Amino acid sequence: MYASIFAENVDRRLRDLKMSRQKLATGAGVSLSYINEVVAGKANPSIKLMDRISTALDVPLPLMLERAPDQSEIPTVHDDPASYTPVLLDLPDSYVRIYAIVKDFQAFQIRKWDAEARSELYSGNHE
Repeated sequence: MYASIFAENVDRRLRDLKMSRQKLATGAGVSLSYINEVVAGKANPSIKLMDRISTALDVPLPLMLERAPDQSEIPTVHDDPASYTPVLLDLPDSYVRIYAIVKDFQAFQIRKWDAEARSELYSGNHE
């Protein structure tokens, strides 16, 4: 399932950037034929390869694994992580999506907050 979503997002991002498949292949360090297979949905890339392709497309991997109604809303990864502000994809006002590296004890609390927020979103009780 993720391979097909990834393939669709790679194809959309290539069109948005007006980037050739050859340039993507070079940037990701893979062959052009492999990129063609990815875009056609025939390849089953590893997480490592998906990360290299996503990086070459200047998009965080987690966003390349989501179905987005308008892929042009996908944020780019900036050289300065402090200036990185994610664009919201299909989230109501007052909700944000973040990606972070944290310690185990911090992740526990974040997972609790995530579960609570998802519960509110799915139940329709958000403001």
